[in-house]
Amino acid sequence: MPRLDSATQARAQRRIDSIADFRRGDTIKAPFARFETPKSFEIDERLRFNREQILTSEATNLIELLDRVPGVVSYRTGWLASAHIASYLGDFARIRVFMDGVELDAIDPRSNRVLDYTDVHLWALDEIVIERAAGEVRVWCHTATVNRITPYTRTDVFTGDLNTNGFRGLFGRRFMNGMTLQVAGQQFATQQGRSSAFGTTTGVGRGDGANQTLNARVGWANARWSADVYGVVTTRDRDAQEGIDSTPDVLAFRGARREGYVRLGYGDTSSGFWSQLMLNSLRVRLEGVRDPAEEDTTVRSDTTRVREQKVLAVGYRTNTWQLSLTERLRTFEGKAWHAPAVRAAYSARLFSAGLFVERTPLDSSQHADASVRFAPLPWIALGVSHSLRQFDDTTGRDDESVTRVEGGLNWKRWWLTGGIVRQSAFSQVAPTLVSGRVQILTAADENGDPIASTAVLFGARGTIYKSLRLDVQGTRWTNNLTYRPQLTVRSDLSLTTSWLGRFPRGEFGFNAHIIAEYRDPFDFAFFAGDDRGPVFVRSQVSRVITSLVEIRIQRAVLFYQFHNVSGQPYEYVPGIVMPRQVQMYGVRWEFWN
Repeated sequence: MPRLDSATQARAQRRIDSIADFRRGDTIKAPFARFETPKSFEIDERLRFNREQILTSEATNLIELLDRVPGVVSYRTGWLASAHIASYLGDFARIRVFMDGVELDAIDPRSNRVLDYTDVHLWALDEIVIERAAGEVRVWCHTATVNRITPYTRTDVFTGDLNTNGFRGLFGRRFMNGMTLQVAGQQFATQQGRSSAFGTTTGVGRGDGANQTLNARVGWANARWSADVYGVVTTRDRDAQEGIDSTPDVLAFRGARREGYVRLGYGDTSSGFWSQLMLNSLRVRLEGVRDPAEEDTTVRSDTTRVREQKVLAVGYRTNTWQLSLTERLRTFEGKAWHAPAVRAAYSARLFSAGLFVERTPLDSSQHADASVRFAPLPWIALGVSHSLRQFDDTTGRDDESVTRVEGGLNWKRWWLTGGIVRQSAFSQVAPTLVSGRVQILTAADENGDPIASTAVLFGARGTIYKSLRLDVQGTRWTNNLTYRPQLTVRSDLSLTTSWLGRFPRGEFGFNAHIIAEYRDPFDFAFFAGDDRGPVFVRSQVSRVITSLVEIRIQRAVLFYQFHNVSGQPYEYVPGIVMPRQVQMYGVRWEFWN
């Protein structure tokens, strides 16, 4: 047999290696465990977002996805680096966020249990499911994972007005033995031509700042078992913001949030028996501000708080029903809180029902949410949800109940919806991120009895022509109470197409949105830190228009956003004026290499 020369052997070896690389690149490994996703009882599916929908939405922050939920009102004090908070039915404590099943707690001294949604990074998520019960909203986030052997890379670069500059990068790959490695990072900053609040000079103070985030995952998974370690570190700084007239200043912020978990999972939460054990640790550092005042919410020196959360969950799920038990154990400053929860649901073509019961030690309450959806015909759907929350006697708070009844008609590719919300009492936790001292507000009449409230919900969603769609929704309350505008309306006119007639392989895409938001004036309560009670500041009418244009070529997406197209002054927090007009543009590029 003739002997091959070295060049021929090298070519043959390269061919063998390329075939092996191709086969390895085509391999998809077993996914990692995911926390259970609740069944939806919405009239139509509009509060579930996969990775593509998250990236192509106009949202730069979780708060802009929550704006799509009827009853949610968002508050911002500025651009990207500022404080972002939201309330549901007027209560800031009734929106809860879960990351891979771990509840994100707000434990820094100035939060009053109200989470700043700047700490939730949309770019690092695979899926968001918003569960809208009658009495609270639960947001279930799933962090990004990869299942393919071929390495995955994504980079985002953006710039814009207010000296906005940012970069994101994500890398992940699976190995033949089931192992995974993922790393991701983000850096962005905004500054209106002045020094930081923690620098050597004093500026006007408009909430500019910087954000650096790094997260990583290592783990292993096979067909039934998975184990992984995930961690995220975020450091932030933000200038102080000056309030107008009676509005107090928003204090400067500089600190870090470090959170991570170890997870062991068995089974698939979408089918059959499953169980998960998670050990989570949260560490928050708040550094002292330069000009401390005497309010209780001002930190005069560096403060570090640590909280651990252990989650044990088991469940079983079929195509028609699911049942799960979850136990959360939090430890903080030598104390422990147990938060057991039970979830059950049944789903069929015409009828579905669900029940969620939980003990919540953070506000000394226990609550139950029951939901029913009935669709007797393809063109009609009815939904009823009821929530009951009972507080311990030590809190001095009355029990609260909320009932929501909704209906929808499907007519010529349109869903026309309407409903009523009835709230037995109006009691809320004040957001100390922007309002000052910790307080709980309760609305009562002249006899001291709780004030009940009723809201009317209305909406229309459908196709105008081909890929041109319109989504309009609104909420109108019978009374105008603190932190709650009487009327809010949001409309989204969108055009999303891949133009398959011209590009049949799908290498082109176009996505455009025009979003208009309106809200009535409302009262915002600020607390001065003494016994004088709250100072109420009334907001102005808010009309904001935002536009988004995206063009996709292969795997690269060029995007352009224009916030407040009309240029009219507006504010989400009374006395804190938002930037008039902000443009941001950049590119997202992902590839398998």
